[in-house]
Amino acid sequence: MDAAEYGGDAEEEVLPAVSTSSAAFAAILDDLVRVVGETESGALAPETQESPEKPEPPELDERLQAALVARQEAAEAVPVSPPAPAPAPAPPDSPSHASAPPARLRGRGDLTLVVGLGADAVSASRVFSASVEDAEVRPGGCSRAAAPRVDDRRGALRARADGVRRERSVIAAYGLEHGADDLPALAESLAGIAPDQVWVAVDASRKAEDTAAWVAAVDAVLAVDGIAASGAAFTSTPESVDALGFPVLWLDDAPR
Repeated sequence: MDAAEYGGDAEEEVLPAVSTSSAAFAAILDDLVRVVGETESGALAPETQESPEKPEPPELDERLQAALVARQEAAEAVPVSPPAPAPAPAPPDSPSHASAPPARLRGRGDLTLVVGLGADAVSASRVFSASVEDAEVRPGGCSRAAAPRVDDRRGALRARADGVRRERSVIAAYGLEHGADDLPALAESLAGIAPDQVWVAVDASRKAEDTAAWVAAVDAVLAVDGIAASGAAFTSTPESVDALGFPVLWLDDAPR
């Protein structure tokens, strides 16, 4: 079968531009087989058409096969654009504005850890103790007090056992001497305490950048639950503690 029988440019007329991986391409291929088969069947002699034997299915014209191969190679050569990246999620609102501070723990043997610079941890822990039915305060880190210490896992287990026996909750006041610089050496011991709740005692009058550094370091080791803030009367920017990203409980007069 030559080109004249197809009207010259028959290849372009019967081959629409579709992907060879699609169902449309498969349908076009089936149509080509049917059309070529019907054309060749019509050329058979009458006695051949009346023969009870089913003729062998005709093969596609070589030119059509070559065109299909070329079409497939061209389709496979088209680069596929990568999917567009998903949009980044919007940052959550600051929990200091959206969430209330967590309730202080009161159960027997509950262990709350308060971490702060110097004496800030002890001061905040004493305020907490007065608000939760005289919870027992124990020192840790650089804090000093006449009570058994909570510096690591062993001290925490002993404090919990004493709390259960005395029917009290326990607050560990853990002081940091140098802020964020202390955390690499203390991280393992702090993690071993495994407290039920973690607070950071923040003096709002301290430099905001320094406070943010040590609070973030504590949060990386022990997920912080809230900020026990003080010092609002000694700074013109007490709202700086809101930028730390945790619920804030003011232990003294809250800023207006």
